[in-house]
Formats: sequence, C-alpha cells, structure tokens
Amino acid sequence: MSSCFFINHDNMIAFGRWLAEQRKTRFWSQSVLAEKLDVSQNSVSRWETGEAFPSPSHLQKIAELFGVTLDDILRIARQESLTEAEPAGYCIAETNAMPDPGRETPENRIRRLEAELRLLQTENMTLKERKHELDAELGFARAEILTLKDTNRQLKAAVQQFID
Repeated sequence: MSSCFFINHDNMIAFGRWLAEQRKTRFWSQSVLAEKLDVSQNSVSRWETGEAFPSPSHLQKIAELFGVTLDDILRIARQESLTEAEPAGYCIAETNAMPDPGRETPENRIRRLEAELRLLQTENMTLKERKHELDAELGFARAEILTLKDTNRQLKAAVQQFID
C-alpha cells in the first residue's frame, strides 16, 4: 500500500507561496519554470495560486530543481497551513495520481514551438531589415564626417593664408 499525504486548501496555498518564492528568487517567469518541469504555464499558475497541487512525479522534479527533498516540500506545505484537517479526495500518492490536465501534449508543444519559431524568423527578418537601414545611415554619417573634415581643412587653410 502506498503512503498518502492528505492536503487541504491551506496546504496548497502554502506550497504555492513557497513555489512562487523559489521561482522569483531565481528571476524565472512561470513559463520558464513550466518549461523546466515540462508542464504548461497554466499548471504552474494553478499550483502557485493553490488551485491545484502537483502530482508526485512533478513534486519530485520540483524538489530536484530547487535542491530540496520531497519531505521538505511536504513539511513546508503542512507547516505553513492554517489547519491540519484531511479532507477526502485530496490524496497525493503515485497510485492515485491523475494525469495533469494542464500538461501540454507533445502535439500541442510542437505546434507552440513551431509558432514560436515562425515568430522568431519574422523577428529575424525585421532585425535584418533594420540592420540594413542602420548600415545605410552609418554610411551617410561617415560621408558627412568626411565632408566636414574636408571643409574644416579648407577653413584652416583659408585662416592660415589670412594670417600670413
């Protein structure tokens, strides 16, 4: 029989606060954390707001990512909770784990990554066009500098003739 950790809403809120704090101290967005855990940004958001609690496999990934143990995470959730009631239906055990509904399917991830790639390619084209514009401006500025230098030499020569 597998062990069960019963969680209540307070446990979920406490865990969510801790997760958000860990993420923010590393200057990670929810999207960055989601990518590291191979879940959707929506899952991370739901964990941080206490709407959901990660599956045991995701808890293990979170523990490894932040350099803590599963016991540390569960202790944090229990320690900061306001009550210790064990409501039915919130058992976190590998045998009872349900698939994360917020997890991105491989097909959706491919579609999302392809869309991001198209966006980056468009940005790349825009940046290349802007580079050409800036190169042209730089060429005009260099020509103007040469003209000013030539004018400056002519003025110096005229002043020198006037003095002599």
